[in-house]
Amino acid sequence: MSGHPESPPLRLVSETAPTMPDEALPWWKGAGDPLLAQLIEQGLAHDPVLICQAFDLTQSVDKAHAPGLRNRLTHLIAQDDDTARRAQAYAYADARNHLAERIALAYIEARRWQERLAVRVKATDPLRDNGEIAHFRKEAGLVPAMDGDMADVMTGLDTASVEAARNKLNEAIGTLARLIHALPDDLRGQLGNEGHLPALAARPANDRSHRADLRGLELRLTSNLTRHKVEQDAIDSAAKAPEDATGPAPEAPAKPAAGKKGDPKITADARAKNAVAAWRAAQIRADAEIHDASGALDTATLRLAPLAKAEATATRTVTDARLGYRSGTETFSMLYVAEAAVLAAQEGQIDARAAAAAAAVRLWSAQGLGWHDADLAPAPTEGVTVCVQP
Repeated sequence: MSGHPESPPLRLVSETAPTMPDEALPWWKGAGDPLLAQLIEQGLAHDPVLICQAFDLTQSVDKAHAPGLRNRLTHLIAQDDDTARRAQAYAYADARNHLAERIALAYIEARRWQERLAVRVKATDPLRDNGEIAHFRKEAGLVPAMDGDMADVMTGLDTASVEAARNKLNEAIGTLARLIHALPDDLRGQLGNEGHLPALAARPANDRSHRADLRGLELRLTSNLTRHKVEQDAIDSAAKAPEDATGPAPEAPAKPAAGKKGDPKITADARAKNAVAAWRAAQIRADAEIHDASGALDTATLRLAPLAKAEATATRTVTDARLGYRSGTETFSMLYVAEAAVLAAQEGQIDARAAAAAAAVRLWSAQGLGWHDADLAPAPTEGVTVCVQP
């Protein structure tokens, strides 16, 4: 009368056994940036959607174990109650994984604009010096008035770029503050005045075994197949078929036969084929996400060395151009180009390091490394009796 099948559960072609020790998860524990880890934990703890999901999980567990004959019978008769709760738990873990990714990407963006603002502010002093020298040399009759005008234009443009960078930083801080449910001013205090992009190093991998969404999907598919009494042989047959032959199959009505209401094997085969097709499609999407993130990480990493070399060359060039202009051997336009090249090289390096850090985060997230087994059974939410998601 328990309602649970005595035979082993149905299987898809699964690779969902974890390959990483649970103590190594989640990824931000070992990312090397304590503030990033702190902000992610803060955001996960205060997110209303996650709080509601955790509340629903604890409510479903409490209901399943509630005293009383009615509750016990309901729990015993419903074959997929436990499967539904486990799938719900994996959905909660998957939501944690993706929220952690969004917080980390917002943090990287805030750090990126902190660094870009710093280099732009630092570039203002040489520009002002260049302007003073240009006006001095113009008054001495050594250069035309155009040099002084160009210096004023450069200073004005640089001031505008500083303000633009400051506005972008404020936007990034605002986005991050909303994700972690903090006040922007408090977050500014945590970030400090000098931003440093985290050096996150993710190893390229093609491991989807820890993805919570795949585990939840497998539970739902196998539960559905069990509920409709699809035999394991039908699943194995569908799994052995070529991938291009496992597209969605129409669930054809059973063919009538003499003395029978229908042949249930036709519908069972179609259900098995559909389940295998859905499972394979989900795995393909997961592999594509991992591949794209890994490729982005490789691309960003390859850009770092050439940009560092370009910055070193531009720095030497601008030093020579400054000396040459002051001594009268170089034109102001040459100095202008050299100053702009240094700033472009510095900002290019910042952007490349930010892209590498973001790709590392996306790679971790694509592998589902933003949760661990303890998240499948969240602690009861104290003081919450009704949960309404925003």
